[in-house]
Amino acid sequence: EVRAVKKSIVIRRDKRMQKIITELFKRKDRVIENENQEKVRKTDGSLHAVPCAKAVNESNVAGAGPSTNDAGPAASTAYPPVWSKEQFEQFRTKNEWLYAQNGMLGCISCRDVKGLGVSASRGVNIVSNWAEGNIAPCGHSRTHRESAAHNEAVKILKTAQKEILLNMNATSQESAFEATAKVFRTAYFVAKHDKPFTDFEKLIDLQEANSLNLGRILHSKTVCVDIIDHVSTQMKHQIVRRIIENKSKITVLADESTSVGHKSTLIVFLKASIDGEMEPIAFPLDLIELDNLSAAHIKGKIMHCLLNNGFTMELLQEMLIGFCSDGANVMLGVKSGVGKLLQGDFPNIIIWHCLNHRLELAVAQALEATGGTKDFQAFLDALYTLYSQSPKSMRELSECAHNLQITLRRIGRVFNVRWVASSWRAVNAMHQKTAQKWQRESQFQGLLSKLCSINFLKNLALMADVLIELKNLSEILQNRRITLPKAHDIMLTYIKRIESFITYPGQHTVEASQAEKDMKFKEEDLKVGRSPIIDASQFIQAVADSLNERLFTTTANRAQAS
Repeated sequence: EVRAVKKSIVIRRDKRMQKIITELFKRKDRVIENENQEKVRKTDGSLHAVPCAKAVNESNVAGAGPSTNDAGPAASTAYPPVWSKEQFEQFRTKNEWLYAQNGMLGCISCRDVKGLGVSASRGVNIVSNWAEGNIAPCGHSRTHRESAAHNEAVKILKTAQKEILLNMNATSQESAFEATAKVFRTAYFVAKHDKPFTDFEKLIDLQEANSLNLGRILHSKTVCVDIIDHVSTQMKHQIVRRIIENKSKITVLADESTSVGHKSTLIVFLKASIDGEMEPIAFPLDLIELDNLSAAHIKGKIMHCLLNNGFTMELLQEMLIGFCSDGANVMLGVKSGVGKLLQGDFPNIIIWHCLNHRLELAVAQALEATGGTKDFQAFLDALYTLYSQSPKSMRELSECAHNLQITLRRIGRVFNVRWVASSWRAVNAMHQKTAQKWQRESQFQGLLSKLCSINFLKNLALMADVLIELKNLSEILQNRRITLPKAHDIMLTYIKRIESFITYPGQHTVEASQAEKDMKFKEEDLKVGRSPIIDASQFIQAVADSLNERLFTTTANRAQAS
């Protein structure tokens, strides 16, 4: 029995050695076969060289069957010759990463990755034979499939594919955002420079003609209106949010007006420092349509506007310090005006009458107290009526004095509550233009006679000297950066300058005096007329007194100031 056991062990050992020897011979045969194939490829030239990973023919990699290479009888098949086509397809189904070329096998994943780079670890590297397709079909596929290098290569390819898709999506979104931003900037340009909305489409076409990508949507003028509304709303919300966060003091400015459709509206401005450090800015908060013009209704609309824009009653008690408007009774009435009603809810609020409106009222008050101004105003009204009611006369006046056509539209109420800058432009236009062309029509003879009279010229010169100072003062007071202390000093300076005209006549008055001596002005002969002359000293003093009375008071009501 012992001998039998020993004999069986020897037999098993011999079989194992025989198997090893047989495997060695097979391996040697494969090596010899590979060397022979390599020699054949080298002798056949570049067409039969081992292709690199990037030059592998897709049909040879993915397909099965004999190679279509016309290399002659020495050319090998795409799949190994020891396999049939069905066997190769079966292996391909089980191993999607497998490819064949010139009768040898390779790994698509390892070929595409080449090197693992930062993903490589010690002992884990791409096998060059698998990457280059130099593996003989002898059962190495399972070992390679389970190797760490192959699995790492598969992971890298999957990650790269995901990154490509994400990058493509991100690039597409970035391009769409960039095109939309260009469209928004174009709409902002239209609003910033007061262009008509129809220019938006033309600007889009111009930019596309200059090879800019603005997408395919958001190109209509209707969309332009929506974009501008959206941008302005967002800007307003951002400014208001910063004001609330910093709890900056605010002043409400309100002005009632009538729209083109004859509807009463109220525009509400807010003046505040955004961050508490920079200079205060005034910006439009909202445009409100009014159902009626009662003080209670207007006050309710103002409060509703403030609350809708993020303010609360508690915040307003802390932040609201002023309310400013024109001198209308409904806004600044002593007993039941909007300002008085707001003071009931906010006792510490300051009610302020607009200085520019006070300036206009001061000029009107001075004109009422001075004799001779009615005749001057009547002449301007007659001149306005003459051309405004006749297109032919308006056309002739336009040819005579183009600048006068612009200002005469405002001369009808030049001495009422209107900006004095408009009054000065009208008076200055009349002072600069000559009456030469007016002699062509007899209907203008009466106006011509009035214009060429010495008294009218002296009145016109006096008005020009005073109104130019009032115009400059009005424009300074309209500056958004003006403060009450600065305005106080500037008003004192201009009042002194106006009073100095009593002793030192202005430039226009000096020219009128010289023209009176020469009896000629602007190459036109002058004559003595019957027009009443305005007392210069009385008019100048009346203007100065009215400015002192109205501008330097903290109340809006004239009776309270007195």
